[in-house]
Amino acid sequence: MTINEWIEKYYSPYQNAYAARLAAAQQRLDAVRDDYDYASDPLYLAYAQRFAGEGHYAALDAFGDAASGVGGMPSSYAYAAAQQAKSYYDSKLADKIPELWELAYDARLAELNSLKADEKTAYERWLDGVEAGYKLWKEENDRAVEQANLEINRSNAAVSEANAALRRAQAAAKGVGVNSGSNSGSGAKTNSTAKSGTGTGAAVSASAGVKVVKPGVSSSAKTTANNNSKLKLMRI
Repeated sequence: MTINEWIEKYYSPYQNAYAARLAAAQQRLDAVRDDYDYASDPLYLAYAQRFAGEGHYAALDAFGDAASGVGGMPSSYAYAAAQQAKSYYDSKLADKIPELWELAYDARLAELNSLKADEKTAYERWLDGVEAGYKLWKEENDRAVEQANLEINRSNAAVSEANAALRRAQAAAKGVGVNSGSNSGSGAKTNSTAKSGTGTGAAVSASAGVKVVKPGVSSSAKTTANNNSKLKLMRI
């Protein structure tokens, strides 16, 4: 199985299930950082309700105390005291805004970081699966490659052996041809030498004064005949 076949069969691209949630969390964090709307913050609203009630009762107490000093009659002093008491709690609520901003920012940041951690865990699980699958494919592929190499080596060895056998056969055939040619040439040479040796011997004998005897009466016979004829003449 090739790597492409393995990818098509077992591999699926990573699907980030946290993408939309991460984008939304990032937008909420940006909104808190850049344009914190404390009036819509539930904590601010809770503090506002609490400080409004405390300011109201403090204003009543301050008004009553100021009015009692002038016979229980309302006065500008009493109203000023009541307003001052209420303003105190209003300022306490305003002082909470930076703290509430920091709390809101930290909460949005923690939300974003938590989602990032979850997404990282999901990605690592997917990656572990991919790596495990790839390891199995590589082991299988390595075995296939090793087997293929063994087959190639066996095939190469068989080809080498066949070539060696062919060379041996060619060498043997060439050797037979050389021996046959040597024997044939040697015999012809011997016969030729024998013939030429005979002729040479004859030539040497002739040059040594050996005369070739021709058919007919020999010279010794002729001498004997002449002597006999002389004897015959002497007797007469």
